[in-house]
Amino acid sequence: LETQRLLASINDSSAYHVAEAQRIFMAAMEGGCRVPLGCYAEEVGGQLRLFGYLATADGAQEIREVVEGSAAQAKLLADMLAQKILKRGGDKILLALRGKVRS
Repeated sequence: LETQRLLASINDSSAYHVAEAQRIFMAAMEGGCRVPLGCYAEEVGGQLRLFGYLATADGAQEIREVVEGSAAQAKLLADMLAQKILKRGGDKILLALRGKVRS
């Protein structure tokens, strides 16, 4: 209990929400070291803005999306961002990338 209290006193909730959203997005996209994928998040005044990016291996096709909402809903926002990118052709890019990685 004492340890939890001490850790809570130094927790930066903004940094926590940002990092949580980025990790959730990368996991939802099944991103790894060989996938040209990125996520940047910023929190201002309790609002979280997430920027997502996915590209083909040669960079010829790029998908960029942004979502914004309450920082308390970081997981929902990260999932929404992933779905927006997948629906815009990200699913096909990921399939093509995975095929190249395996061969």
